[in-house]
Amino acid sequence: MSDFYAPVSGEVIDVNASLPNDLEILGKDPFGDGWLVKIRPTDTAELDALLDQSGYDSLVKNQPH
Repeated sequence: MSDFYAPVSGEVIDVNASLPNDLEILGKDPFGDGWLVKIRPTDTAELDALLDQSGYDSLVKNQPH
């Protein structure tokens, strides 16, 4: 077991058990079958601080290469 750092606090309620058998799925389908864990947030206010897809795309676009 190891630490898992997430952008919100909460309880891990599910772990993607298929990943150890096919790590390539992380790169192939990160928004579908490549999920890592499902978390039940303990403080839903933390969700307000997360970036949406547009905000994330903008952040990445402006990073030096």
